[in-house]
Amino acid sequence: MFLRLLSLPLRSFILLLLMGEALPVLASVPSTMVAAGTSHSCAITSAGGVMCWGKNSKGQLGNGTTTKSPTPITVTDLTSGATVVSAGTRYSCAIVNGVVMCWGKNGKGQLGDGTSKKKLTPVPVIM
Repeated sequence: MFLRLLSLPLRSFILLLLMGEALPVLASVPSTMVAAGTSHSCAITSAGGVMCWGKNSKGQLGNGTTTKSPTPITVTDLTSGATVVSAGTRYSCAIVNGVVMCWGKNGKGQLGDGTSKKKLTPVPVIM
């Protein structure tokens, strides 16, 4: 997957290359941060929400499904308060109102919730 982000005031243009096809996407929501994982990406909106797009085989987009999305979709319950986002290998994490939240693949306990079961929506890390 190839991702190029060109930032313009109040708008971002994203060129996402999936399976050999260039898919231009105009993201009308201003973003403050972007993180690229192995096969998905996430961004923080200027309102502090988290949106993700790409492959979703382990729930790494955080929207309660395992359906891939070539366009950004809102992570369940993360519409404000996010300050940092991270995208890993089929999982994602964000700091939301000072709490670390993670979702997606969890076979090795990488979500930090005390289990090894994948999570399709964000769960808090147990500290």
